[in-house]
Amino acid sequence: MARRSVVVVGMAPAVPRVRLGTNQPELRRDLILAALRRLPSLPILEVAADAAALALCRRLAVASPQKLSFLSSLHAEWRASPADASFTSTETADAQGVVPYFFVRQPPPAAAAWQRRLAWHASDALTPVYEELPRVLAEDAAVCVRAAELCGGADVYALTTMPGHHASEETYGGYCFLNHAVLVVRLLQEAGKVPFLVDVDYHAGDGSASFLGPAEMVSLHAAEDYPYVSPAQSWAIDVPPNADWAAYEPLLRQALSRRPSGCDVIVVSLGFDTLAGDPDACDGHKFALQPSDFASMRAVFNETGLPLLVLQEGGYDMENLPSAAVAFWSSNG
Repeated sequence: MARRSVVVVGMAPAVPRVRLGTNQPELRRDLILAALRRLPSLPILEVAADAAALALCRRLAVASPQKLSFLSSLHAEWRASPADASFTSTETADAQGVVPYFFVRQPPPAAAAWQRRLAWHASDALTPVYEELPRVLAEDAAVCVRAAELCGGADVYALTTMPGHHASEETYGGYCFLNHAVLVVRLLQEAGKVPFLVDVDYHAGDGSASFLGPAEMVSLHAAEDYPYVSPAQSWAIDVPPNADWAAYEPLLRQALSRRPSGCDVIVVSLGFDTLAGDPDACDGHKFALQPSDFASMRAVFNETGLPLLVLQEGGYDMENLPSAAVAFWSSNG
């Protein structure tokens, strides 16, 4: 019997940021969405940004009140300050992104200057904050909340603009601001479900692991790339360099075998940076998956017989990731 699937996505058009590097989340979302709209049997549900969804992030301790407040006000505080190129990202030609240029290890007082709070909440200088970020975060959170509500009646794809699996309660980085996977896990648990998170992004889900234990998640990833997680971690499965589907499939099955007794939902952090041509994967430890392999990946998940809630994480091969998304969501049997 064919499985029902639905895509949940924000209704607002993505701000067309022309980014100069490999990180292009708005373009990724738009390319995937355009490709999936061509699948006649895949309904797409649009939701609006919702401050109440961000309030759930705070209540469920997915993001601290200090972090949420900081992300909502940072860009305006930066614009109101004297110009300082040290805090200006070069990711876009318009130079309207804010990044840190120093970091601190002690949490700041609530009244600290924005520069001090930025140095605490940001974990890298590669994740700029733009003016539209508060709306995007509220929209992405609303997508996740609606996806959790629909889970069980169908397999659900939460097609957020931003990825989330590197974000912790207090920090953001690795292109991630809010941990969407943890948000849906906590919502499902609150509803009485027993979810298990399987992270199949190229990069380790270190942010997710800061919330979840090995009975709640597993991550398949390249150990020799950001964020450089030791294979000794109980939630980690190291995927070797140049892994094609023949090498990847048994590791995925191993990951699924770790789900706890009583598990009734599989949450998937889906990254397309495992594709062979992904430019963000490090030389010497790229994977070798092809777009068609994502149909096989979906089939392995389907073998569990459990509903899926899939979250969009990374992926930087803009030419091939739409085909990978179509392959995954066309495999409904």
